[in-house]
Amino acid sequence: MSAVRCHYSRLPGFPKSPLMPTVEVNLIHEGNQFPTRALIDSGASQSAITTEVAEFLGIDWNSVRSFTGFSIQGAYACHPYPLKIEILGQTLTFTFNIIEGRSIFSCILGQEDFFKVARVVFERYREVFEITFKEKGQKN
Repeated sequence: MSAVRCHYSRLPGFPKSPLMPTVEVNLIHEGNQFPTRALIDSGASQSAITTEVAEFLGIDWNSVRSFTGFSIQGAYACHPYPLKIEILGQTLTFTFNIIEGRSIFSCILGQEDFFKVARVVFERYREVFEITFKEKGQKN
C-alpha cells in the first residue's frame, strides 16, 4: 500500500496552537458517526476518546468496566470499548479507552492499535508525516 502524506496542522479554533500531526477520522458506532481530527500520538500507549464523544455515539460508557490509566497529569479512569474508525480510506476496528472528563483532543490514536497497523514517518522539520497501512495478512 502506498504512503499517504499528511500535513501538520493547528487545532481547529486555536490559531496559535503548535502544529501537530492530526488527521481527519470518522468514528462509528451502531449507525452514529462522529467526524473529528485525531492526534497521531506515538507517545500514547493506547487510543482514546472522551466521554463526550462516547455519549454522542450513543455508548453507555458508565456500564463499561473501568480501569486506571496514567498520564503526565496523574491517574485517570478509562473504559475500553471497540469502535470502528474510518481513516484515510481504511475502515478499522480499534479498542478505544473512553477517558472520563474533557480534553482538547476528542480522539488520540496510539501504539496499541494504530501503530500496529500503520507505519508513520514524522518529518516535523518539513511539517509533514506519512502513513502507510499494512497490507491485509502482512506480518509485522
